[in-house]
Amino acid sequence: MEGYISDSVYVANKKRNSLINRRIICRVLGVLLLVEVCMLLTCVGVAWGYGEQDGLDFLLSAGITALAAGLLLLAGRRAERRMSKRDGYCVAALTWVLFSFFGMLPFLLSHSVPTVADAFFETMSGFTTTGATIMDDIDTQSHAILFWRS
Repeated sequence: MEGYISDSVYVANKKRNSLINRRIICRVLGVLLLVEVCMLLTCVGVAWGYGEQDGLDFLLSAGITALAAGLLLLAGRRAERRMSKRDGYCVAALTWVLFSFFGMLPFLLSHSVPTVADAFFETMSGFTTTGATIMDDIDTQSHAILFWRS
């Protein structure tokens, strides 16, 4: 299988004696966060299309997420192009954490939900497409927030 290497390759790495390749993990996470930035910018377009003020909240969220993505890409420069299974597991687990953290920002900045726990719930509900919500009156939410949670 091309692009796959055994986990044992990193054990005897001359530069670092590590079981995971931190640079490739940072690089992949940075690229994935840029995907989330694109999704946030789509919500900016929805907000501005409907003339809503939430566009600024999404723009700020996209900026913060893009900054984090840039830092991760910077940390992942000169990364090898191969990834082990262990690296893949780390990427999968950390992607859920990072996407949830940065996905909460629009809910918190727009005051659509009162607490961080509620914002986390709404974010995970949206990303996992369960459809559950803690919002009392969904009809009063902006189109951008509704688009984000869908």
